[in-house]
Amino acid sequence: MLKPKNSNEWGQYLVFKEAVIKVLSDSEEPMPWNEIKEIAGLEQANPRRSWVRRLEEEIGLTRRRKDGEKVWSLRPEGTSGSPCHPWP
Repeated sequence: MLKPKNSNEWGQYLVFKEAVIKVLSDSEEPMPWNEIKEIAGLEQANPRRSWVRRLEEEIGLTRRRKDGEKVWSLRPEGTSGSPCHPWP
């Protein structure tokens, strides 16, 4: 598991993590980063790769291509990872 460099970075990661969980849990469909960012009010243009990898392990984040665009979702309940809404 990747370790944060300092406590401020850890705090920023936790805010990012909770925002992503909230947006994806409230959504019925997978969505691209730009929509997640806008809904959550996150400022970063692109998410940190290390944070995305950590979310894949911790909360069951999945990313895939849909109609030429990379979309994010949470793994369905009952599969490895954390529970969330199912794939369409």
